[in-house]
Amino acid sequence: MEKIIDKVKKAKENQLKVLQKEIFLLNEEIAFYENRNKEIEKYIKSIDKTKYNNVIELLALDNYIQSLLKEKKKNLNKIENLKEKIDKIKDEMKYILGEKKAIEKYSDKIKKQKQRKELQKQVQLTDEIFNRKFIY
Repeated sequence: MEKIIDKVKKAKENQLKVLQKEIFLLNEEIAFYENRNKEIEKYIKSIDKTKYNNVIELLALDNYIQSLLKEKKKNLNKIENLKEKIDKIKDEMKYILGEKKAIEKYSDKIKKQKQRKELQKQVQLTDEIFNRKFIY
């Protein structure tokens, strides 16, 4: 019984490690998109619109800026989706931790029951020994 409980505990620990790695990877992806958005903002701020003389160049620049802003918006949506995934994973981790604690409590309960049974056996043996001594 103890072996099974230990295997289940190890499985839960492995699940937690996998989820932690997944959170780490998602956080890295979030950092990538945040950095990309910062680069877009810097680039847009660095553009000097006074350089352009004709309307066609200015319209092309405006279209390019609009496409960058759309990319930034998509990145923000991706970041939100990734954060939601992280929250779901954290909820799952809480559930797994709860299961792990329940398993540990159950294993402690089983150990205490075994100790009680062993103590009862020892008490019975000592009682039998003392009863025999007094009988003879």
